[in-house]
Amino acid sequence: MILMKNVTYKESTPKALVDILERYRARHRLGQYFHARLTFVYSSHKEHGYIGNTTGEVRTPILVHNRRSLGGYILDTENVLEVREARGGRLLWSRTDEQKEGSK
Repeated sequence: MILMKNVTYKESTPKALVDILERYRARHRLGQYFHARLTFVYSSHKEHGYIGNTTGEVRTPILVHNRRSLGGYILDTENVLEVREARGGRLLWSRTDEQKEGSK
């Protein structure tokens, strides 16, 4: 397990992805909603939302639907192919880029 600012990520989650999720989780927590909403691309679908975390002893990242939502569901970081900003679609992270860098 990877522990980052009291949030636990699966060991298989790439460090670059953890860094992006933590940066956008902080933006959501601080109320900077304009640039905090993300799009997660999976092989069969896309999901949109803000990054939050569960409460309790072991905190995990969750995807919160909108800023009025009180909860969400655990983010599947193992199967994410791309992470983009929802507004503008700027690519923040891609699994293919991560694999290319690993093979160098």
